[in-house]
Amino acid sequence: EAAGYGDALAQALASIIGLEGLTIEICGAWAWISGNTRVHREKLKAAGCRWAPAKQLWYYRPAGWRACKRGAECSMDDIRAKYGSARPYAGKRRSPIAAERRDAADA
Repeated sequence: EAAGYGDALAQALASIIGLEGLTIEICGAWAWISGNTRVHREKLKAAGCRWAPAKQLWYYRPAGWRACKRGAECSMDDIRAKYGSARPYAGKRRSPIAAERRDAADA
C-alpha cells in the first residue's frame, strides 16, 4: 500500500502543483495545502484533497488512514513537531517525482 500511496500522492500533487497561490507542505504521510485555496476548491476536491475545518486547511492523505487520536485537536505546530515538515514544491517546474528522487538520494 505504501508504494501505491506514493503514486497516488504524486498524481494528486501533480494536478495542483501549478495552481497560483498554493503552499504545499508534507508532514509525515499527509500533504497539507494552504494559501489561496478558495478559488481552487473544485480542483483540490478533484485531486482527492479534503477540507479540515478546524485547521482551515486542505489535506491529502492515504485512503485508509485516519488521525490516530480522532476527535483530539492537534495544531499544525503539533503535527510539524511530531512528523516533521517539508515544502519540496517551491518551484512550478519541480515534479513530485523529482523531489522524491532528490530526497531518496539525500538519505
